[in-house]
Amino acid sequence: MSVILTLINHPGRLARLRAAARDSHTIIACDSWEQMFSTSDRLLVHAAVLDLESAVTPTFDAIRRFKRLNPGVALIAYTTYSLESVHHIFDAGRYGFEALVIADMDDGPSAFSRAIERASARGVASLVKSGLAPASDPVAADALLTAITRAHERLTPAVLAREMGIGARRLSRALSASGYPSANKVIMWGRLIVAAALMDGTRHSTDRIALTLSFPSGSAFRNNCRRYLAVTPSQIRAGGGAKLVFGMLNDHIAGRRPLQRFKPAYDAATPVLDTTGE
Repeated sequence: MSVILTLINHPGRLARLRAAARDSHTIIACDSWEQMFSTSDRLLVHAAVLDLESAVTPTFDAIRRFKRLNPGVALIAYTTYSLESVHHIFDAGRYGFEALVIADMDDGPSAFSRAIERASARGVASLVKSGLAPASDPVAADALLTAITRAHERLTPAVLAREMGIGARRLSRALSASGYPSANKVIMWGRLIVAAALMDGTRHSTDRIALTLSFPSGSAFRNNCRRYLAVTPSQIRAGGGAKLVFGMLNDHIAGRRPLQRFKPAYDAATPVLDTTGE
């Protein structure tokens, strides 16, 4: 189960976060930055939810340091909406926050849960960006990163191109020139990378991941895992999660291994039984 650290002094807000996390995340409530740092040193942390009213003390220096030491941790700002908080919200955008939750407005269980998953997707995009093979056209890399950060949406090639501010033909040319898959496949790879990240260190079921990422069903998600990766969700979870999936795609982009030549990580003659509830 993934770990979410919090620095929240308001009991009601902490209760709302716990309701959103339910049985998908372990919430560790910290009462100081010292505890935040010591906990992140000994545990693999998925995300950190920071109440800006208590986390900024009196500057953003601690937040900047925490992000520098934990680049893979998704930061979520939690605050009230008031004239006094506007400056903090503006400043927070410069320090690596991936999501913003406004108290009493969008901190219900479902909305909060979606914010956690979106923040995680943006955190995954940051890690992918640092390890992505160089592209002859930077538009191609931007397309993959956009597909990852918007993996929860129903993207199409036309919508992806519009989100990037370019035409569909321009996008297609950039992907082809850089050795990337087609726009349709880039969108699916983005979803699979985020799905793999949700599996990594969590107990999310395949059906829940499918619902979160707008797959028609858990079966459709499993079929895409086999089609694109030649592995099952259980094997993705055991094989490294997002690192495994991104490594496959990056090898193809770098010209080291064509995707169509990937061999299953299991004996094709032996039935694979997914016994994890996935």
